[in-house]
Amino acid sequence: MALVGSVFLGEAVAMENYAIVGIFFVSAIALLAVKLLGVNIWVLIPIFITFGGSASLLRLPVSLANLVTFFCVGVMAIQYAVGMIKFRWRMGWIELLLLVCLAGIGVTYLLNPVGLAVLGSSTVGSRPYLEIMVATMAFVFLSGVKVRPDSIKLLPKISLMANCLLTLGMGLAYHFVSVGVKLYPLYSGFAPNTKLDSIYGFQMSERLTYLRPFGRVAQLYAMLRQSAWSLRLSKGGVTVFIMLVTLGSSLLTGHRIVLAMWSAYIIIYVLLLRQVKLLLLMGAGGLLVLSGLYGFHHGVKPLPFSVQRSLSVLPGDWDRDVLHDAEGSIEWRLEMWDAVLFEKGRVNNKIMGDGFGFSSRELALAQSMSSEAGRLALSPEELQEYFLVSGDIHSGPLTAIRFVGGVGLFFFIILSICLARCYWKLCRRVVNTQYWMAVAFMGIPWIWFPIKYIFLYGDYAHDAPLFIVGAGVYKLLEGVVREVES
Repeated sequence: MALVGSVFLGEAVAMENYAIVGIFFVSAIALLAVKLLGVNIWVLIPIFITFGGSASLLRLPVSLANLVTFFCVGVMAIQYAVGMIKFRWRMGWIELLLLVCLAGIGVTYLLNPVGLAVLGSSTVGSRPYLEIMVATMAFVFLSGVKVRPDSIKLLPKISLMANCLLTLGMGLAYHFVSVGVKLYPLYSGFAPNTKLDSIYGFQMSERLTYLRPFGRVAQLYAMLRQSAWSLRLSKGGVTVFIMLVTLGSSLLTGHRIVLAMWSAYIIIYVLLLRQVKLLLLMGAGGLLVLSGLYGFHHGVKPLPFSVQRSLSVLPGDWDRDVLHDAEGSIEWRLEMWDAVLFEKGRVNNKIMGDGFGFSSRELALAQSMSSEAGRLALSPEELQEYFLVSGDIHSGPLTAIRFVGGVGLFFFIILSICLARCYWKLCRRVVNTQYWMAVAFMGIPWIWFPIKYIFLYGDYAHDAPLFIVGAGVYKLLEGVVREVES
């Protein structure tokens, strides 16, 4: 096998047919995953669901998240057929509300059918429908599979490793363009950095967005470890150090919502444990760090532009260009939201939505603007038009109205609040048990989700598939906890 494989790989490399090389290595990794995880292959679905980029080397028109989900569902179907795993099914409020949401999406599709660009259809944009369908498949398997209780402990560990590798790859691609060019065919998230230092005469803040995957999982992992806040230096000291590192990474992203998420995770964590003293202690620590940053910025040396942008919601002597960037972002969002709500032709059916489709002309326009360099070269008006065409209008409720209408928005909000409440109750059930870390690791982001989606930022086309998988993970975790309690 090694001899035959080396001959085919050697020929593929000589002919520069790297698709065969990619398929070979992906197949090898898939077989290794099946060998190592076995009946626990399901853990890859919630971990890789956020990997929305694609691998152009494989020449497949699906994201890595879809590819992993298809693979895991297929393996689980085989395992069920040969009796390796068992399924159970219990109809509840989550299933009922999800069924209503899916029915609404189906009605919207019937009212606004879309085709495929490769087939020359005049109306295209069926990928979100595909991703929702794949996520629904994952929900069915996750909510019904019966797993060993200890297997859920794999979720935080594998998620931490996967996101650290993602951050490493994105960081290398960002700082070393030559490396990014080589990594990009493997995963589109490893795009080389093509940022502009200035635009319209204003200095742009360098946003290190590749730090987001690491910061999110590292913060949760550090907080939720056993004896994380022990007075021992090997426990509490390490936790404090990691929390400061993740705070720094949140500030360096330049996104205020990332800093808000960092703070929200801590508040939710403390409220779940109902430890007021820890909340006061962490609040005092936060004020101390904030005072230190203020003092350093105003008395020693200006902070990096990305950090200033993250802190620009607070009063301070921030750079003029940073304030222009931050305030301008808010202004053009308000203008864009006003256009969606009140301009004729932006949303034709505010009750049931216009669906995920758009014309082939709009697709060509969106593709021509889709690169980071292309967007930065656009005027504010052109940038608004790009986001209006693509549907990414930086508002969870408005994107839902745009795609599935007010009816779809209503049921999605109800479902998200219901899931947040279910995760909250489940986390409270496992406090001080060996399953606390796994359940809270998966639950805290979904407890925070309704607030973020409604008031800060959301994108229905992107969030809906993630949410469906998150609901499936809850059903799996709740089944494990119920089994252990019985």
